[in-house]
Amino acid sequence: MSVMRKWKVREVALCEGRHDVAGPNGVIEDFIYHNIENPNDFRQLQATANDWLDTMHDFESIHLYVTGLSQALTCFLARWTTRNLEMLSAGSVPIPLTVFHWNRDTESYDSHTFPLR
Repeated sequence: MSVMRKWKVREVALCEGRHDVAGPNGVIEDFIYHNIENPNDFRQLQATANDWLDTMHDFESIHLYVTGLSQALTCFLARWTTRNLEMLSAGSVPIPLTVFHWNRDTESYDSHTFPLR
């Protein structure tokens, strides 16, 4: 019998192909958005975010590395917020989110929790 390992943190970059992203566990090869044909197709961006969030059943939190496209970021945050409100209403534990932004001065990522606490 195979037992699935429950990962505590899922490290993911927002958009594939923007630039390489290295987290504390090495290069990040997990992306929410793979090929955005129209960055202003907000319904599709939200649908993609929702589909990706559906894959979170084996994880307890998200470390999101922001790699560009503010439209993609806002659509993901909207879906994450809605999903967490639905989970709270159902009596479930919401999925914590830590967002990482590139700091040009230190050449490393700075992080903050979302929403800010």
